[in-house]
Amino acid sequence: MNDMTRKTTSEEMAIKQYLHSYLDKKKDETTLNNMLRELGEYYDGDRAYIFEADLHRRLFNNTYEWCRDGVSSEIDNLQNISIDGMECWFEAFEEHSEFYISSLSDDFVPGSKTYQILAPQGIESCMASPITVNDEVVGFLGIDNPRQHTDSLLLLSIAASTCYSEIASERMVREKEREANVDKERIFNALGGIYASMYFIDIKNNSFRELTAISQVKNLIDAFTDPQECLDFFATKLVLPEAVDEMLEFVDLKTLGERMGENKILTKEFKSTIFQGCDGNEHDWRQICFIDAGRDESGMLTAVLFATQSIHDAKLKEIETKEKLESANKAKTNFLFNMSHDIRTPMNAIIGFRDLLEKHQEDPEKRQDYLDKIKSANDVLLSIINNVLEMTRIEQAEVELDEVAGSVEQYADGVYSMFIEMMNAKDIEFVTELEVEHEYSFCDITKSREVAINLLSNAYKYTNPGGKVTLRIDELPNEREGWLYYRTTVTDNGIGMSEEFLPHIFEEFSREYSMTDAKVEGTGLGMPIVKKLVDVLGGTVEIESKKGVGTMVTVVLPHRIASEEDCFEIDERAINPELLRGRRILLAEDNDLNAEIAMEILGEAGLEIDRAANGRECIDMLLAAPAYHYNLILMDIQMPVMNGYEAAVSIRKLPDRARAGIPIVAMTANAFEEDRREALRCGMDGHLAKPINVKAVLVEISRILRNEGRN
Repeated sequence: MNDMTRKTTSEEMAIKQYLHSYLDKKKDETTLNNMLRELGEYYDGDRAYIFEADLHRRLFNNTYEWCRDGVSSEIDNLQNISIDGMECWFEAFEEHSEFYISSLSDDFVPGSKTYQILAPQGIESCMASPITVNDEVVGFLGIDNPRQHTDSLLLLSIAASTCYSEIASERMVREKEREANVDKERIFNALGGIYASMYFIDIKNNSFRELTAISQVKNLIDAFTDPQECLDFFATKLVLPEAVDEMLEFVDLKTLGERMGENKILTKEFKSTIFQGCDGNEHDWRQICFIDAGRDESGMLTAVLFATQSIHDAKLKEIETKEKLESANKAKTNFLFNMSHDIRTPMNAIIGFRDLLEKHQEDPEKRQDYLDKIKSANDVLLSIINNVLEMTRIEQAEVELDEVAGSVEQYADGVYSMFIEMMNAKDIEFVTELEVEHEYSFCDITKSREVAINLLSNAYKYTNPGGKVTLRIDELPNEREGWLYYRTTVTDNGIGMSEEFLPHIFEEFSREYSMTDAKVEGTGLGMPIVKKLVDVLGGTVEIESKKGVGTMVTVVLPHRIASEEDCFEIDERAINPELLRGRRILLAEDNDLNAEIAMEILGEAGLEIDRAANGRECIDMLLAAPAYHYNLILMDIQMPVMNGYEAAVSIRKLPDRARAGIPIVAMTANAFEEDRREALRCGMDGHLAKPINVKAVLVEISRILRNEGRN
């Protein structure tokens, strides 16, 4: 256990001052005036005041006042104020609540009584706390136009609970001690909500007295008169044996002043031997603290408050959070360890086959083989990166649904076509089965497809040659009218998983087999991504697996029923070489290598390309060229000087409609759905993700140019 210290706040300093004042019992006729001045300065108000109540006549009278420099006194004008005119104030006071007006003009209409009382005084805001005796409101303490600490009325409340003894002391000398004790009790009752036991220790005179205590502590230390003996007993009897020496050192009054230094509070956590935790644990987590309650002229500590409180619930949460962080860090460490080989494998392939390609340029068969293997390794590497990015995006709650009408048959065919060649190449039998009543439904195609791709990728990776993978989609009834469930089942007879690993299947970075074990690339993020996406889509996912037998994953997702008409859209994906030839493209790209690749690819399609290095340069080139010179802008997003989003917004605001209306397509590594939405929001006409897919780029340019019909 480590000592913990912290600087006191100005509020704690003020509370300490009042506590010390009461404990010393040294008061004089200037006490109330000093209190009002300190409260006014603490809350940075214009006036601090006390009103006393004449309950028989139902009147309030302003009896004490402090004004900041330059603020006029109002005490003479605030006599015999009707309680009925301050009814909302008095109702709050009777409920032992503070009254706070943050804005007079917003909270009260001009004709209200409160407004009529406060507005002539130039009061826009105020706070007040009731002064009570025996649960009866006898007045209130208030601040006009407070500018600081308005979020905490604790000091005002404590001051209000103490000041009546000063009022009474000037009128009833005989009851002065009794009133002081009543107010002192209120102070410690207020602090009792934080600390279960409190003792005032007079270090200088070697004495202490109880302020408040719970029975378990009180019964143990009532017999002591020497504060150090009491604290030593506390350290040896209330603390676990292994922590006794450390606790004895903490409660040593001889070294306390040196250890506290200029700090006002010194705290320590420990497990108690006499309290049982709320969780049934044998020992309760508690905290003790020393609070500075007085120093002499030389700065030596002369008095402290010794207080204890339970921190069991908070400590358990802290321990739980720490354990979760440690578990997460361990998982990430394991992930990096497992993935390092997976990343190096495709990287080594890319580098190695590139070197071989350089040596065998003249051998067409080897050249093509090396290029195919480089592309395959690149796809693996990109898949790993995409999985990591996708998991990060989902964890940051950036996932949004984009539901459109579609055909489940076309969806199944599309997924099948993505995997059939891979399956055939590995000699895996790949079968699809479709059994639905409603072919058309609304769904987020991208996320649903991503779920299926992850499931089929795992089935492919963990099924040996000669095995079988089945994708089955069938329909289940839905209790909601106009809705259905599609159940997607992916079954394989691959290597399977152990019963021990199944409970961890959805944990991030979790893998039963490393690359070395199974000769399979992966990050341990595929199934966590599936689980999170299925949750977003409102569905369920279940897994059955047996080692050496195979795996079956079942996903059930709800969908609104659609019609064929809902799915109809014009096919614009054909590339038109004649439409592309001679068209002028303005490419905004800051990366030289990316720009070179894009210009080479687009140039081969017959397009003429000019390049701008950032968004600002793109706008300048657009303005410098004749109207309609450029047919389209391909806009990177992350660029210096001005990014792509800012450039698109600026272009759309140009006064020249010929330039302001030019088609703009984002071509960026910001590849998520949310990035596409942001591009469209900024006025762009399309969004293409890097790495560049040549066909996708030419299809998108053809689509836009066809729609524009521009020369």
